[in-house]
Formats: sequence, C-alpha cells, structure tokens
Amino acid sequence: MFRLTQTLLLLIIALAAYYLFYPGAQVPEWLASPLGLEGPGTENRLALGSKGQAGPIDIPISEPVEFDGLTRVAVLDLRRKAVLEHPELLVGKYRPMTEIFGQIEDGKPWWGIPGQFFHGDGMRSTEGPSEESRFVLNPYLLVAPEFNEWWRGAISEAEVATFPLVCYPRSLTWKPKDSYAEVVYPASCIQRRQRGEFGLIAYNARDLGLDYLYVSYGESENVAKPGAPTTAYANPQFIHRGGSCGFPGGCNNMSPATPEIDFIQLQGLPARITIKLWRKPPASVNEAADMRYVILFR
Repeated sequence: MFRLTQTLLLLIIALAAYYLFYPGAQVPEWLASPLGLEGPGTENRLALGSKGQAGPIDIPISEPVEFDGLTRVAVLDLRRKAVLEHPELLVGKYRPMTEIFGQIEDGKPWWGIPGQFFHGDGMRSTEGPSEESRFVLNPYLLVAPEFNEWWRGAISEAEVATFPLVCYPRSLTWKPKDSYAEVVYPASCIQRRQRGEFGLIAYNARDLGLDYLYVSYGESENVAKPGAPTTAYANPQFIHRGGSCGFPGGCNNMSPATPEIDFIQLQGLPARITIKLWRKPPASVNEAADMRYVILFR
C-alpha cells in the first residue's frame, strides 16, 4: 500500500511538472486547480457577441472591504461569488487565474485605502478597507482609472473618514451582444482630484480572458498621453506580497509598474476613455476588438 501511494504521488508530481513546463497543454480539471485557481493552458471566457445577451445589464458596484489576515482561498472565494452573481456574462466555468492571484499570501495585510492614499508606506499603510478589494470584488469593472495622488498634507486626518480619497463608479452597464460596456464616474468627485493624471487597473480584463488592451486616444475625449503606445499592450498585472507598503513582512498588493497604461492626462470634463480589448494579440490596433470598454467622467 505504501509503495502504491508513493507511486501515485510521483505520478502526480510528474504530471504537474509536465503541465508547468508545457503551458500549452490542456490541464485536467482535477490537477489544475486544487485551490480553485485557473490552471495553465485554460482561460475564462466572457459571453460576448453572438453568445451574449442584448442587455443592457446594470451591474451594482460593491463596497471595498477588509482583506487583512484572510487566506488566499478566502479572498478567491469572495472573488468567485462576485463573478457568479452574473453567470449570464460567462461562457463555461470560472476560476481565478493563477497568473494573477496565485501569489496572494495567506494571513498577510493589504494596502488600505486611507493607508495608501493618505498615510503612505509604514506602520499605518494597511489602515482601512483593502484598496485592491475595489477591483477583486467588482470583477466586471474590467478597467478602472486610478489617479496618481496622495492626500497627506492636503487634508487633515480628521477629514479622512469623509473625504473621497478615491472615486467610485456611479454606474456600470454591459451590452454583451454588442461586446460593449461602459462605466461612469461622477465629475463631482473627479473635480476634487489634485492631479489630472491617472493609470489604468486592468487585471479584471485579464482574468476574464481579455489579455490585450489599447487606449484609443483618437476615439477618446479630453484625455491624452505623451508618447502613447501605438500597439496593443499585453497586460501583466497581478497580485503578490510586496514591500512597497513598508509594513513589516510586506503586504499583498498589485504589481508591476505599467507605464504604458499610466500617466494618462485628464485635460477637461466631461471626458471619455475608449479602450479596445482582445483575447489574442491583434495584428494592429485597427483590428476589430473582442470588446470595447468605455470609461466616462461626467
């Protein structure tokens, strides 16, 4: 019996190694995801175009929550539940991608919203709801703007509890049959930003099978980027434990820096950011997108 068990274990290790080094191979469901993660060689798919409903589908925005101390499995369970609130937007099953969520570390703190945008790195960096929960718990917010600003010295600590350190969407609407979605951020919040410069958080698009994106500045309004890319960008964003928070032992946070979709300049209001999304690398940015996603400030 011991010899048989040992043989089975060696077989499982050998299979795991094979699929690790040959990512194009199709991984069996039982081997791919012991922790509920998406295995190499498979992908989540959205129900778009001929597979999609006519819509419109209005998707409520979830409030940020505290992730500090949770296990990866607990965080991904929350993620999975958020995705499955709209099964009509999916083709087949959903599992969080290993490449995005596999490096979340159990029991670690996360950058907090007041921590990141007011206190900064150090012992208070984890205070408040976890800032990544804004995206983890809103999976259909495929691409979101994040302004490059910090409020320490601009407001008092007494104001932190009521001040809009970040802006939340007012609405998110999908039209799956048209392969289109748009999110609206209130101009009243955008007007209170210190700097008219933002980056894009897009790992939700990546997790749902849309790995490549292009900001079409020609189809946008009141936004610009010096030296803007002219080709589609392979989005590398993922979550891991890093040291940027300055908290002992580090925090779970998003990496890496993505200058290709950062330092976008807001030139006035109202504004429109038109983003093309593809599953596979397009031959050019003029190729029809698998999905068009629009961010409105109005």
